[in-house]
Amino acid sequence: MFPSTELPNARLALRSVQKTGQYSSIDPPYIFDYYHDKNLGGAASYVPPRTWPSQDHFGYFNRSPLYSDYSTVDNTWNNARGLSYTTQRFVNGYGEAVLGTLSQITYPTGGRLNFEYELNTETYSGSTVLTGGVRVARTLYTDMLDSAKKVIRGYRYVKIDSTSSGWGYEPPLYKDTVFTTSIIPLGTSPNYAANMAYNVALVTAPVAINAYANSLSFSQISGQLSFNIFASMAITIIANLFDSPPAPNPQKSDVVTNAYEFSNHPSKNNLLPHLYQRVEVLEGNGTNNIGKTIYEFTSPTEIALAVPVLQPPYSDRTRSLPWMYGLLKRKLELDKSNRPVTELTNTYKFTQKNWGLTSQYSVRYKATQMLMCYDSYFAANAASKTKIISEGYYPLSGSAELSSSVIKDYDSTGNFTQTTKNYVNDLTYLYPKTVTTVNSIGDTIQERYYYPADYNSSVVPLNRLKDANALSTVVSRETWQLKPGAQYLLDATVTDFKPQITGNINAEQLFRLQTAAPLPSATAGTFNPALLNRLPAFNIRQESLSYNDSGKVVNIVSQGSPEQSYMWGYKGERVVAVLQNADAAHKDKVGTTPGTATSAIITANPGETKSVTFTLAQTGSVYIKLEVLAPEARYCRYNLTGGSPVITKSGYLCQVITPGTLNETWDSWKISYPVSIMLGNLNAGTYTLTTDQFSVSPTTSANPFRVNYTYYTDQTTNVASEFYYEGFEDSSYLVLEKPYIGQRFKPGVFTIPFTMPNSRSYRVDYWYRSTQWIYTSKPYTNGMTLTDGQAIDEVRVYPIDAQITTYTYTPSGNISSVSDQNGKITFYEYDGMNRLSFVRDQNGNIVKRICYNYAGQPETCGGTSYSNVAYTQIFTKSGCGRGFTPSSLPYTVAAGTYVADDQETANNMALADIEKNGQNYVDLNGQCQCLGIDHKAINGICEKGIKKTFIDFIGSQCREGYWYLFSDGTYSAKTYGNYVVCP
Repeated sequence: MFPSTELPNARLALRSVQKTGQYSSIDPPYIFDYYHDKNLGGAASYVPPRTWPSQDHFGYFNRSPLYSDYSTVDNTWNNARGLSYTTQRFVNGYGEAVLGTLSQITYPTGGRLNFEYELNTETYSGSTVLTGGVRVARTLYTDMLDSAKKVIRGYRYVKIDSTSSGWGYEPPLYKDTVFTTSIIPLGTSPNYAANMAYNVALVTAPVAINAYANSLSFSQISGQLSFNIFASMAITIIANLFDSPPAPNPQKSDVVTNAYEFSNHPSKNNLLPHLYQRVEVLEGNGTNNIGKTIYEFTSPTEIALAVPVLQPPYSDRTRSLPWMYGLLKRKLELDKSNRPVTELTNTYKFTQKNWGLTSQYSVRYKATQMLMCYDSYFAANAASKTKIISEGYYPLSGSAELSSSVIKDYDSTGNFTQTTKNYVNDLTYLYPKTVTTVNSIGDTIQERYYYPADYNSSVVPLNRLKDANALSTVVSRETWQLKPGAQYLLDATVTDFKPQITGNINAEQLFRLQTAAPLPSATAGTFNPALLNRLPAFNIRQESLSYNDSGKVVNIVSQGSPEQSYMWGYKGERVVAVLQNADAAHKDKVGTTPGTATSAIITANPGETKSVTFTLAQTGSVYIKLEVLAPEARYCRYNLTGGSPVITKSGYLCQVITPGTLNETWDSWKISYPVSIMLGNLNAGTYTLTTDQFSVSPTTSANPFRVNYTYYTDQTTNVASEFYYEGFEDSSYLVLEKPYIGQRFKPGVFTIPFTMPNSRSYRVDYWYRSTQWIYTSKPYTNGMTLTDGQAIDEVRVYPIDAQITTYTYTPSGNISSVSDQNGKITFYEYDGMNRLSFVRDQNGNIVKRICYNYAGQPETCGGTSYSNVAYTQIFTKSGCGRGFTPSSLPYTVAAGTYVADDQETANNMALADIEKNGQNYVDLNGQCQCLGIDHKAINGICEKGIKKTFIDFIGSQCREGYWYLFSDGTYSAKTYGNYVVCP
């Protein structure tokens, strides 16, 4: 990639990104190219060495010819010295700053996106100045079909008068001056003051300069210095040195002017941002385009800078309020004939706050007059001959709020229709409270939004949203028509949020206004913060959602649509059954008003454990919150147990209200644990809430711990499941051959553990294996046992007037099969990139084949397909305890399991199956065996017994033998040996 002339200075760059999938499948890469060599100004230019000092004021390469390498001391001195010369820090108009930037992206499809750049500019004091770096001037997109056809987009960064629209430029500063008064004591070396001045100026030098040396030249000083161009360097020039006074002479006082020249002036640490206030985007070339879009952004033209010009001592105070600048002010789309098509104009409301806290105060100091003397002269001269200037400041913060938008849509004659939107935001949280829209004929529609903070604490679930800072969650929305002297409610929605047993707060009910005509304000009334649904006669439930104990949706009821239920499998991660017109087991909330809430407080001290007991007469909810009243940090553990059947929920709570700093433990607790928790869908019964492990910072706090808790019952109806599905994918049944559907089936007979909950007529359908897999369907009776064939799969019980669809998945999460209402199965297969490749019917016939080809590759769709050969590998069960002998089992991928465009890929897919699933299969189905008469499984250990010998009288003879004694006091079976003489 790099020419030999550039190779010594080559930089690391991202060259390509390539996606690799299963079975060694590889996508063509994304390829990135860069401007690393370019003919600029008639001379070849390359990316410079990393340490090259040829830099403009902004740090970009400028190809200054006055620099050289660092091979000698003189070169090093000249390079470092040149960094403080304005004549060497110029911005090169040939555009060397483009070197190293992205030039082209080549896509896997063969298309290319090219970037062309130009120098950043600004109109400053009536002239165009270069402001460092580059901007995108044009992009060219070429597809893979015709490289001669390009989609071109050009960019012009200009005002209406075609001058540069950039802003933020500040003339570079390199010089600064400090005046030093030096008092020369009587009878000292005539060069003392000059040498002292050198010492003050070069305090950062790694070598010490003898203050009493007779003379030092600049070349001698430079020879003792080692410069690091990555550091901020200041080269100090002593402009005036003292004349050598004849000795002896009385005490002499004089002023030395220290003129500093900086490579990085202090003002450069707080520059204004460089932005553009207007950009034209042309669809095509500048002279041949199909239109353009003009973007205008907020800038200092209409919003004054906080500090337009930075003065000494060059502090870090906020100069440009970043939330005010660069916002879209106007967007105008023009057609090819330069006629307007659409126009958007935005206005904003800005806020600014000066944080006046002492702890947030900063100050910058700068010495402008310094004194150099013996200690004995300091007191008498310090006040008159030293000066330090300073600037103190507080941090600024603020916000930008969209206050209005005007949208104009033009016709071909220049006439337009206009829509105006006015926004009013919440004063505290800044989210929109009302959006008022006025069209061209004066119709006024107002949207009003209500959030958790708008409701009071009686709507308990919203308290949890407030605690979790989910403050921008829209709870209710109302649409009003505003007319002179009258208002009408046109539409309204209310979302009922309910706590789940997981601790989540989920939307469970959606209510919507249903009226024959708009409601006048006298009927609709006004917002009531104590009521979630303030218009129950008109806001009718449109949709309800129910969740299982894992927080997954199991039932959706929508007005005007069939009820839909879901069953989750694969360890609760994927939907395995979808039914219409049949219920899943769930708790249906009725209305939005819960039962009477009971609230109380647990008060405790550090080290204590406190418990309370309460009873829920029916399904209900509990809200627990750790209270902090003073500027403190508090932490505790909670444990809730009870109900029938018994459940236990535990965790930690932490709340921090302190302006101070905390240690890492408190920081971790604050991030990890909530202020409160709310648990819903709790079964009826008696519960015990225990709190302990109390901790507080500062530890000297005398305030007790307070844990607030509230409990109430819900208006709930328990709904029984009206269907049953078992695909055996989460079972542990041993499967030694490929199933028909999914990964597992049930060998032998199967008794269905489902009781019909009502008088609806039900049917059961399933697949059974005889000489082949066969689908059957019949009326269902409770506790039915399926005895067909040698194996059972895909058992489904549901009402005869319901609709059911079931799904299985591949190990990587893709759908592998879909079984419809009539037992018709569609199989899905994927290529190595997990892209759908084959769709087959239940007989294995290919219904659809999808191929993916890239530029330059031969098209293979419709060609020959290949199936894998059979593969078998023996695996040994892992994880057996001490002393156990693990069993070994074969894992087989049958021939024809995988299909690909070539034999190698098909076989690799089968081998990948073995590698991915073989060990897991044997771990699940294998056994850990405790083998041998001398071993016995005791408490999870295959223990070896202690051998004991004996002689038994058998009839009139004696026979010796042995057995094994185990730690539980039992013996193994006896093993007999030879007959012996009886003792």
